[in-house]
Amino acid sequence: MIGSYNGTRIEYPDDMSAVEMRYYAEVGKKEWVSKGKSLAILDKIEITIDGEDVLINPLPHITRVRRITGYLSTEDRFNDGKLAELKDRVNHDNGEPNYLSAKEQFLTRNA
Repeated sequence: MIGSYNGTRIEYPDDMSAVEMRYYAEVGKKEWVSKGKSLAILDKIEITIDGEDVLINPLPHITRVRRITGYLSTEDRFNDGKLAELKDRVNHDNGEPNYLSAKEQFLTRNA
């Protein structure tokens, strides 16, 4: 289910009560703040049940902004030319493409 608690979006199991969800959301927020993080960037809290354990996963709101030829923007707003330019980037330290995600880089190195 998806709910909200004190302005934060909460994703939690269907069989969890609203009272229980609010309790775990509060635990997640306190844990987030105890790590020195601002509640302003907290996007949502995912609550899952794994056997006897309740897993609380606070997630920040992060937008990746790229600079291509002097323009700052998110990738979803790039035209085909900017996307091609981004894809052609090279990391000059190791010669590998700079656009690949960490997973793609791992798979490329271990192929």
